[in-house]
Amino acid sequence: MKINIIKIGVYLLLITSFLRPIVTVLEGKTPIPFHQIVPATLVYLMLLLLIISMRRIKLDAIQFCMFLFSVYAIISSLWGSQFKSIPELILPFVGYIAARYFAQDLKSVIMIFVSLLAGYLIPIIGSAILIFYDLSVSYIVYGSGAIRQHGMYNGFHQAAHSLVLFSYIYSFFLVNEISISKAYRYSSHGLFIISIYCLWNTYVRSGILSIIIFWGNFLFRWNKKVALSICMLVVCLCIWKISSIESIFWKADTWDREKNIETASSGRTEIWAHNLEIFMNSPLYTKILGNGLGNEAEFFVQKEDVIWSAHNDYLSILMLLGLAGLLIYLSIYFLLLIKIINSKKNLIQSMLLSMIVASLFTSMITNGYTFRFEAHQTFWIIVGCAQNLLGESKRKFNCL
Repeated sequence: MKINIIKIGVYLLLITSFLRPIVTVLEGKTPIPFHQIVPATLVYLMLLLLIISMRRIKLDAIQFCMFLFSVYAIISSLWGSQFKSIPELILPFVGYIAARYFAQDLKSVIMIFVSLLAGYLIPIIGSAILIFYDLSVSYIVYGSGAIRQHGMYNGFHQAAHSLVLFSYIYSFFLVNEISISKAYRYSSHGLFIISIYCLWNTYVRSGILSIIIFWGNFLFRWNKKVALSICMLVVCLCIWKISSIESIFWKADTWDREKNIETASSGRTEIWAHNLEIFMNSPLYTKILGNGLGNEAEFFVQKEDVIWSAHNDYLSILMLLGLAGLLIYLSIYFLLLIKIINSKKNLIQSMLLSMIVASLFTSMITNGYTFRFEAHQTFWIIVGCAQNLLGESKRKFNCL
C-alpha cells in the first residue's frame, strides 16, 4: 500500500493547529509538561516527514534562509549557545515549511484554520469566564486601580500574544467568506469579540499596540471608510477609558511617577543602552558570532557584565547570535515581504502584509514571537498556509 505523505502531513498540521492553543494554557497546571511534550512531538514528526520527502522539496529563498539560520543556531553551540535553547528558536520554522509543502490547496488551508479556530475555543471562552467572574489570577495597578488578568493562561504576556495571533486567524475567515461556511464565520466573529475583551484585560501594551497596527493596516487596505469609522470609534473609547489607558501605557502604578519615555517603556531604554554598551565593548568575533543562546538573563539584572533580558527580539538575537545571526534572521522577513508585495493583489496579501508589519513592530518592543515557542510556532503555520493562497484568483476571496 502506497503511503500518502502529503495527507499525513496535512493531518499532522491539523492536529498541531488544534492542540497548540489548548496545550498553551496547560503550562504550570499539570505535573507533566504537556505544553512542551505535545508540540515538540508533533513538530519532530513533521520534521521526519519533511526529511522523508526531502528529494521532492525545493527550498525557496525564504526556506533556505530559515534552514541557514537553523544550522547557524545549532553550530553556535560551539561558542557558547546552550543546547536546550536552540530547538525553541528554530523548530517553529518546521511548521512554516510543512505548511508550504503539505497544505498547497485551498481546502487544506481552510481545514487548518478551522482547526486553529476550534483549538482557541477553550482558551478564549475559558479566559473570558474567569475574567468576568474575577476568578483569574490578577494584579491591581496601584495608581489607577485597574485590574490586570490573564484568564486561563500562565501569564499576562503569554495571554496577550496568543490572543493577538487569534486576530490573524480571524482575519483569514473575513478574507475567505466566500469559501467558508456560515457556522465557522459566525463562530469566528463571536470568538474575536471575546478575544478582544480578554486581551484588553491583560493590559499588555505590546499586545494592544500590535492589534491596533494589524487591524489599522488591514482595514485600511480592505475598506478605507470602514477603517476610518472604526478609528473614530477607537478614539471615542480611548477618551472614555483615558485613566485605564494612562495606567497601561505609562505604568502609573504609583501616583508620583513621571510620564516620560523611560516610564512608558518600563525601563527598556536603559536595558537597550546597557546591552548595546556590552556589544560595543565586545571583541570583534563576539560581535559577529554573538555570546550564545541562553546567555541572556531571564529578568532585569543589576550587574554590569550581564546581558539583560532585552525585551527586543532583534537586540536579543544581536547579543546572542551576533551580527551574522541577525542578518540571516532579518533576511527571512525581507524575502518574505518581497514575496508578498510582488504577489497578486487580494486580501490574502493584505492579511499577510499586516501580520508581518505588526509582528516586526512587536519584536522591536518586546520578546514577542521569536523567543516564545508557542507564539512562534503558530505564527509560522499561519504565514505558511496563507502564503500558499497568494497566487489564487481574487474571485475566491473578498476583493479589494
